[in-house]
Amino acid sequence: MSELLNLTISSVEELADACARFHDFPVDLEAQSFDSAQHTWTGTFLRRTSDPTRIVTSRRSLFVKITEFPLFASRITIRNVSEAEIQDRAQIGLYTFRQVNRTASGCRFEFHQDCDISIDLDGPFLAEVCDVRELAELRGRVISVGFVDFGIDVGAA
Repeated sequence: MSELLNLTISSVEELADACARFHDFPVDLEAQSFDSAQHTWTGTFLRRTSDPTRIVTSRRSLFVKITEFPLFASRITIRNVSEAEIQDRAQIGLYTFRQVNRTASGCRFEFHQDCDISIDLDGPFLAEVCDVRELAELRGRVISVGFVDFGIDVGAA
């Protein structure tokens, strides 16, 4: 059984559900593009494995544990796009994904930092979410102290 994503999406709400997999993962704004001739926006996001047998948890002490997992690069493609605008108020270069929300004219990708991407549509909402590849050179890590997780770290495998 393959764990690769390949979803066809017809509403912002479905996209928001699919994008929950990318929550708190880093996003490269340079890896997104808008093709005005094709009316298509494409963005690349990271997600963790959904296979629990591939997640490794180790204890460093009674209170500290480290959870490591494989990562996948996933591509979101949205069709019928009339305009896509990055509103990068933070200007820091590294962003982590928070959520997608419906707007009056399409949707908005929001990041934990002061940045978002607004997508305006000129037709029905049509999108695909698919995995591009597993990132063998990278692993995700979560460090937990007690019951508190200290974010997701992405580093060399």
